[in-house]
Amino acid sequence: IRQCWAALKPNFPAPIVERQFRFVDETNGIILSGKPDAYSIVGSQARIPDFKTGRTVGDHTEQLTGYSFLILDAYPELETAWGAPVHVRQREIGDPITLTRQQLQDWYGELVKTVKQDHFRPDLETCRYCPRRYACPARDDLLRSSLAVLVDPNITAASSITAELLAGVMAAKHLKELCETYLDAAKAEVLIRGEH
Repeated sequence: IRQCWAALKPNFPAPIVERQFRFVDETNGIILSGKPDAYSIVGSQARIPDFKTGRTVGDHTEQLTGYSFLILDAYPELETAWGAPVHVRQREIGDPITLTRQQLQDWYGELVKTVKQDHFRPDLETCRYCPRRYACPARDDLLRSSLAVLVDPNITAASSITAELLAGVMAAKHLKELCETYLDAAKAEVLIRGEH
């Protein structure tokens, strides 16, 4: 991180480190909070480097957009936000985003629509950092319906998931991977030898 920061430091004067932000929308019952690794104010722009120290996968746009929204909310004089993931292990900067205040307001409007849906379909990306991910009714419904398809249609609650049941799900996942590997080998054989 120190080596990465040495290269980035000229672009982030007077950095503010790990400040906790909180935005409360009582009308819609939404609280957004976040603690960016660092950010700097340069003219009318917030600059946000988001350090990723592990082997990172996935898109970090939503996280950076959330940080941008929170920072511009706290600094009404700012006009834009620039942010990018900094992949420390690879020593590279990921795809940057630049957002105006209006684009952030539009993003928040879409977020409100998503949160206010009657049924929200969770997935790994949207739920990864949610503090309610283990007590979420939508996630519980998805888990229950998935297990009913895989194992037992009589499952009525996530609490009825036993160790044996989870072992069965893991075995099914392993079997799926083996089948996919076999199918890839079969396709390669056909390509090498022609149709059989």
